[in-house]
Amino acid sequence: MDKINSLYLFVVLAMTLVSGSLLLSSSLPSVLADSLTNGKVTAGPTFTTEGTVNTLTGNNYTWLLGGNWNFQAINGITDSLSIDMTMIASNGTDRHHMLVTNFTQSNNTAVSMADDGNIKVNGTSDIYGHGKLKWSTVPTEVSIDRFNVLHMFVDNNQTEDHFNGGIHGITNSFSYGFNFNKESVGLH
Repeated sequence: MDKINSLYLFVVLAMTLVSGSLLLSSSLPSVLADSLTNGKVTAGPTFTTEGTVNTLTGNNYTWLLGGNWNFQAINGITDSLSIDMTMIASNGTDRHHMLVTNFTQSNNTAVSMADDGNIKVNGTSDIYGHGKLKWSTVPTEVSIDRFNVLHMFVDNNQTEDHFNGGIHGITNSFSYGFNFNKESVGLH
């Protein structure tokens, strides 16, 4: 019976891809959330997204952050997540490079994606400053609002309040599962 269900799913997906049409509805992520892997349907979203960091942070917005970020999940498991940015004091001093990388998703959790495009995942990250590891395995919360805005919060105590207020950015592209993007689903 599993082979018949897998074959049926494959035929439906193939027909959808060949025809180039998919009925878009409010439940688009639910429709595509299941992916065919090794002949089995596994739950969890598959997507690739990237964008820019555009943040004022710190007490009284004393720091400017600018750079790029990317996030990829496969079947609800984070494949890659990183932020490469420059920080500079709002008075033009103390310019330095920061890299948030090596994100490890929390055990027994999956990337969650709601029908409205809200995405959440928790885990830990390594943070580099000036090309050297500054903080390792920092508790990290990541969310994307409506496919459009990234929010990353890292533990303030472990990072000496270096990113007080979080890191925020704008989504430039979002490809969901079978190369759907936010423009094709009308989420600008």
